[in-house]
Amino acid sequence: MYWDEWPVKQSSFLFDGLALRNEAYLDLWQSLGADYDHPEVVCNMPIRYPLFWQR
Repeated sequence: MYWDEWPVKQSSFLFDGLALRNEAYLDLWQSLGADYDHPEVVCNMPIRYPLFWQR
């Protein structure tokens, strides 16, 4: 129903890329858009600022 609003920067691509040292995941995360404001997308993004969760 909301396919036009996706894909966006999923934090799982960042976290998995860092944990697994997988450049493809990090490149994918970097290439996706971070500007989303549709309520359905916001509802499904539990971590809006994943860089704050980095050590």
